[in-house]
Amino acid sequence: MEMNYVVRDLELRQTAVFDVIELYKLIKSWVKENKYSLFEREYENIKKELLSTKIKFEASKKIDEYTRFVIGIKFDIRDYEEAEVKNKKLVKGEIRFLFESHVDTDYEDRLENRPIRKFLRAIYDRLIARDKYEKYEKELKDDTYNLYNEIKAFLNLYKLK
Repeated sequence: MEMNYVVRDLELRQTAVFDVIELYKLIKSWVKENKYSLFEREYENIKKELLSTKIKFEASKKIDEYTRFVIGIKFDIRDYEEAEVKNKKLVKGEIRFLFESHVDTDYEDRLENRPIRKFLRAIYDRLIARDKYEKYEKELKDDTYNLYNEIKAFLNLYKLK
């Protein structure tokens, strides 16, 4: 599999009071609307004086038999407290998102054991299909920033309350 990174280290950090369940619903809804599949890759909950939670999601979308988009989302809530406001469970603390996205080619490793085909495919990808892959990269970059902006707008709504 070949990974071509499109967005790296895109960070969103904020101290806020927010509804974690609504945030999770927002992410799931965006993923579904944009025809991605969502996988939870990691979940860690740490209890000290204050709580901390780390979650790592991966949203992927098959473009064709050879290409897929992947958006990695690391979600870290540090030193938070739970509070109930108007019968809603809210979280007060620092939240940090880190986004990374890449275009995967030969993600099923069909060419891995066929060096000649892999070489010919690499030439085809770089010389003939370059415009197609540039379009794919732009589309994935737009998707990544779209999700980033959706989450940022959600958190800003809680800032205003």
